[in-house]
Amino acid sequence: MTPTPETTLEQTLLKLQNIITMQQERQQEAIKRINLLYRITFIAIAVLILLMSVMVTILSSFLPQLGNTINQMNQYFSSITTDMETMRGNVDALRQHVSALPAITKNIDDMRSNTRLMGADVQQMGQHITRINQNMSPLTYNINDMTQSFYYMDQNVYQMRRDVRKLSQPMRMFNTMNPFW
Repeated sequence: MTPTPETTLEQTLLKLQNIITMQQERQQEAIKRINLLYRITFIAIAVLILLMSVMVTILSSFLPQLGNTINQMNQYFSSITTDMETMRGNVDALRQHVSALPAITKNIDDMRSNTRLMGADVQQMGQHITRINQNMSPLTYNINDMTQSFYYMDQNVYQMRRDVRKLSQPMRMFNTMNPFW
């Protein structure tokens, strides 16, 4: 028996309907996958923005302290400069007193008075050196504090780099799936 044209047409329409249904199911599945990719992307971007906000907050909390430390160091350096200028004046005065020694050898009384003057200048120099040493101690403390602050900032930046790499891993998977890249 040969099939009639009506049955053949009916069978062909059924096959066409099955093909259209299968194609619609595939399309719905693709739409679901794309929606999932959008959600994952938006979540990853939100987490990345949150992490960057946290890092900016951390950095902004360290910057005023760093500025204060630098200002304090500048004050210490200006104090050291002042002390060095005073010491230079004392050394010049000492040099003048030493230059007078050959003439003082003729007169012992003049030598004693100049020696006293030299002793006072040396004592002033000792006082200035003591002040310089006192100013160096807080400077060393501030440098150590800055070193520690940079160490913690470095650790935070390293952790942020690891987090960004971990968050971008799903997007790298999609790059391998995309035929246009």
